[in-house]
Amino acid sequence: MPRTDVLGEELQRQLDVLKLVGATLKAAEIPFALAGGYAVWTRGGPESTHDVDFVRPQECVEDAVRNLVENGMDRVGAPEDWLVKVGRDTVVVDLIHRLPTGPVDEELLVRCTELPVDSVTMPVMSATDLLISRMLALSEHACDLSPILGAARALREQVGWRLVRQEATMPDPIRVAAVGDVHLADDLRGRYAPLLTDISEEADALLVAGDLTQHGTVEEAEAFADEFDAADVPVLVVLGNHDYHSGAERGIARLLEDRGVTVLEGTSATIDTDAGRLGVAGIKGFCLGFVGRSAADFGEPEMKAFTGHGIETASLLRRALDDLATDEPDVTVALSHFSPVDDTLIGEPKEIWPFLGNYRLGEAIDETGVDLAVHGHAHAGREKGLTPAGVPVRNVAQPVIQSAFRVYDVVPRRSA
Repeated sequence: MPRTDVLGEELQRQLDVLKLVGATLKAAEIPFALAGGYAVWTRGGPESTHDVDFVRPQECVEDAVRNLVENGMDRVGAPEDWLVKVGRDTVVVDLIHRLPTGPVDEELLVRCTELPVDSVTMPVMSATDLLISRMLALSEHACDLSPILGAARALREQVGWRLVRQEATMPDPIRVAAVGDVHLADDLRGRYAPLLTDISEEADALLVAGDLTQHGTVEEAEAFADEFDAADVPVLVVLGNHDYHSGAERGIARLLEDRGVTVLEGTSATIDTDAGRLGVAGIKGFCLGFVGRSAADFGEPEMKAFTGHGIETASLLRRALDDLATDEPDVTVALSHFSPVDDTLIGEPKEIWPFLGNYRLGEAIDETGVDLAVHGHAHAGREKGLTPAGVPVRNVAQPVIQSAFRVYDVVPRRSA
């Protein structure tokens, strides 16, 4: 009997498509299970008002899509790398191959139960796996607990609560300390070191977002090295525009490396911490501006050189992040001097924003799985911003944070 009295016409269409997908995958003998809100509903939870979700192993993607297309579904584009989408009319179906707990595998499918979904019997994810996946999908930008509480209340007798406590507990964060624009010189010796003593009690690493010096001399870099030698955690830096002023940037980098400081410029480094592996990719960056108000690679050679350098620095950051991904860090941080977004420039005169940031840095960050972006340079900006894809961005210029450093707790991603 049609369920339009309960679900409405749109929800009835979803249910019809759900049954079509389940029947098609069963007939093709493709391993799968019903997931998401409809799995909760099937097990006695609240009615679903969202898209239809199924899980299946990644190696079955193309077979699943081909069979569904042959049975009247259309493939739908999806920017996410953990699912593919198919659709029919207004109904979209997510075919998920990676959950927050890791890849969909045989072990997860074995825990599923064959249940009737309206008139079609199909595998349905276990209540325990459903709840764990929902809890691990929460983030600071998506933390609505009401669907989880409704599902937990309805399925409480089906859930293995001990396993939920074990698997859904948030891991310890990696503690990232950061500051920028300290502008050290001989006359400031002795002022910073006491503030960095025992920093390991608060942080696992210290990142410095450029402008280590006032005028870019090797002598000023020596002062920086002396002060930051007090930090009892790894120190990773990028240089800033001040550090280039005297043309001694290579000498500064050599001196810092000799003193145990990691200098990043289109390169990356990893650090093992008690909470997981921290990966940092760094670049000074360069001017360019932001979408709709940026420099163009057109006209005089001087203009092309200016714009081209800004574009090149973003390409170098992207390459460094791609290389870093092969090390599979638990947390990835992008460190730059120039800002990747305009959010953190608010407070600076808009006329100079193109000289403070570069939107292509933000694009590189959004496309490479970064967890946190840190920059300096904008002394009158504000601390917090987001990339278009929602990556947290922090302006740690010392005049902005008004402290020796700021610590950001970044929760490691679960290893797949």
